[in-house]
Amino acid sequence: MLRVTHCQFLPKLGRNQRADTYWSERAEGEVVMRGLRRRTCLVSLGALCVPLSAAAVAYGCTAAATLSPASTAAVAGDTVTVTGKYFGTHNPEDINSNSPVQLRLGSVTGPVLGSASPTGNEREFTVNITVPAGTPAGDSFLSATQLSATGTPVYGTPARQAFKVLPAPAPAPTGGGSQPGPGIPLVTPPLATLTMATARRLANARVKLSRPSAKRIRAKCVPRSRTTAVCRVTYRLKSKTHTKRLVVRAPSSSAFPG
Repeated sequence: MLRVTHCQFLPKLGRNQRADTYWSERAEGEVVMRGLRRRTCLVSLGALCVPLSAAAVAYGCTAAATLSPASTAAVAGDTVTVTGKYFGTHNPEDINSNSPVQLRLGSVTGPVLGSASPTGNEREFTVNITVPAGTPAGDSFLSATQLSATGTPVYGTPARQAFKVLPAPAPAPTGGGSQPGPGIPLVTPPLATLTMATARRLANARVKLSRPSAKRIRAKCVPRSRTTAVCRVTYRLKSKTHTKRLVVRAPSSSAFPG
């Protein structure tokens, strides 16, 4: 019976060579080939990563567009100054340029409240916008959009900034209060006619108020007008007689010394 072994398929070996030399050299060749394939793969991946890394760095160094209103709250009808930065440049003479920046309230597609052309190194602008009349009070936001020449949004846009619409102040009272409404004249009630009896009583009361220890207070008054009188008041204080001249007015006005 013929027996076949693996040695029958080996090349002829030299007299002093061992049978396993062939297998050792073959294993070394496979190791070398695997190393070459690995290096080839790494080189290919490196070549692919270079442009991707450059693009990532370019986008990473581009700042997103920002909005900075002078005030983040206003009443409907008020005007607010808004500053924007890091938008795309706009050249109205170049058809391939970016479009102007458009500002809106509470939407990125609603009515345009203002437009601007960014300039300078920071590609900035400043524009005044008016909060539309009738805008309901509450939390909202300002938006700024800009399109490239191909119609796509410029990188970093749209920009948004929180904004609050304040409720309108309550109207001034038109009646029933201490202040007259519009078109209603302020009327002062006329003073009553001052009688001499009332004038003497007022003069005596003033002296008694300023000199509580005064006694025998006597007042003689003469009219100076329909609502005022001049009074000469005498009184005793610490065994001495004193005289005081006063001008008094009708009860609705305070008396004062002459």
